[in-house]
Amino acid sequence: MNKPAYYNDVGYNSLPDGLERNRKMENRGIYWLSLAFLTLFSIIFASIFISTAIEDEKRSELFAMHERSDSIIWAIEGMARYMGRRNGASFSAMMAEIGRQPGIAWIAVVNDKGRIIGDSNAQLEGSLLYTPGELAALNAGSAIKGRFSPDDPDIYETWKLFRPGRLRGHMHHAASEREPALIFVALDATEFNKAINHYRTRLIIESILSTLILLFGLTLVFFAWNYRNSRRRLRDIQEFSIQILKNYPYPLIVTDEKGNVILFNDHAKQMFGQKIIPATLDDLPCLDWEGMLAETGNGGRIVEEEKNIMLPDGGQVPVSLTVGSIPLGRDALGHIFSFRNLAEIRRLEEQLSTSRKLSAIGKLASGLAHEIRNPLSSICGYAHYLEQKFGQGCMEKEIARLLVEETTRINNVLTDLLRLARPPRLNMQKMSVQNLLQKVYMLALPDAREKGINLEMDKTSQDIPEVMADADKLTQALLNLVINAHQATPKDGSVCLAAKVILQHDVPYIQIRVRDTGHGISDKNLQQIFTPYFSTRATGTGLGLAITRQIVESHGGSLIAASVPGQGATMTIILPVDSNGSKDGGTADCIDRG
Repeated sequence: MNKPAYYNDVGYNSLPDGLERNRKMENRGIYWLSLAFLTLFSIIFASIFISTAIEDEKRSELFAMHERSDSIIWAIEGMARYMGRRNGASFSAMMAEIGRQPGIAWIAVVNDKGRIIGDSNAQLEGSLLYTPGELAALNAGSAIKGRFSPDDPDIYETWKLFRPGRLRGHMHHAASEREPALIFVALDATEFNKAINHYRTRLIIESILSTLILLFGLTLVFFAWNYRNSRRRLRDIQEFSIQILKNYPYPLIVTDEKGNVILFNDHAKQMFGQKIIPATLDDLPCLDWEGMLAETGNGGRIVEEEKNIMLPDGGQVPVSLTVGSIPLGRDALGHIFSFRNLAEIRRLEEQLSTSRKLSAIGKLASGLAHEIRNPLSSICGYAHYLEQKFGQGCMEKEIARLLVEETTRINNVLTDLLRLARPPRLNMQKMSVQNLLQKVYMLALPDAREKGINLEMDKTSQDIPEVMADADKLTQALLNLVINAHQATPKDGSVCLAAKVILQHDVPYIQIRVRDTGHGISDKNLQQIFTPYFSTRATGTGLGLAITRQIVESHGGSLIAASVPGQGATMTIILPVDSNGSKDGGTADCIDRG
């Protein structure tokens, strides 16, 4: 399955449902309000624009009709002056001819009484066109005027004072040259109305299209803004999620539904000893991932379940594990594994338990040491006296010698008991870790050869910085671990001694390991091996590992045991590079997992 684009990032949260709905409704409300306002504004603007444009177009068309009417009137006046001296009938015929031209409805000349004295339709001469009052309302003058006919909106009438000089017609053969008259030219306005209506329709369509384009543009701008805002918000969520991940204090693993690893933070890398992100959970064979995925596959959840993670180097890390599925409808989109390292908690619990035990042992040892050593000294003195009194080969002399040995052993036990109950006094000096390993190697080599064990010292244990420590006490502690490893390793087995520098939170530590190929330590015994007087050997006192850990912790370090039954055990000493000694330890979680 292909990896997500942001392989090292986390999944992205959305806002709570209520806030998300409110945000979407608010955005929709702003959008629709803006759309309604812009639509209303566009309609008003379009109406004003259309009205203005139509009025301008009307004025232009009317001006053209006025110009045409004025030309016709001037032509008629000219013909009247010319033909008035000859025949009025010819003048009427010419008016009739002009009236038949396209776009001219009729032409009429009327006197001041409203009677037609000349018409393109000769049959109407002598009839009344307008009453004197109606003529007076027309306010005729030397400038042409016009209007749409009140009886027919498709007729546009124009009029003007008519003074050709002398006019003769069928009804007025001897009219005075000063007789006032009006000439009317009625134009056919059908095409004019059609043109205006067509122009209006075109403007309305163009306005609607412009408004739609504007609204569409607004919609695009709104969605572009919303998309940009969503992208910015998504980036903020991504960055916020990344910061949460980087500062999440526990190991975290996120997988898809098939177990492919999507997320593996730095704490998980450190805990599992991984330098790169594993491709799948199968690359981490330290837990039963398949079983846990099956348990959480149907929306289940594992809460605070304690597990032991087996590391490639044989070590173990106790963790508290929480597993949950990422639901997507009825299916699981993936799974989240959250770990909490319990090593430090276990160490502190064990340290507290040991401190309580040592406190009780210290009180008991302090009281018993005085009461036991006084009679023990007397017994030992008499045993020496008897040993010297009897001769060689005598049974009594052997009994006395055995008595001296046993009293000496009891005294040594009391000494170890007092040493365990009291913090050791350290002589802190700069010392070489390489020299420490070499010294312990040389001291333990004869015992290893005698038992047929291959004792090895890792050649990579070079260039280890010096530390502040008590060389004698550390030699005692490390030698005790090596001797214990010899006792747990069968013939032809091996014990390896190694040291290196590790980093924990950018702080350097020295790691010293003693690894054997013996029978290992059971999980039950692994929890008790540092308990005073606990021993799996019949001849053991059970104080060696307790004293060893006390020495290590007094240097500010920690001693950690790890084992796989049947595959050997590993004892690890962690020491700070800069240490002035400490009774509390505090580096149990500093093991190099690599």
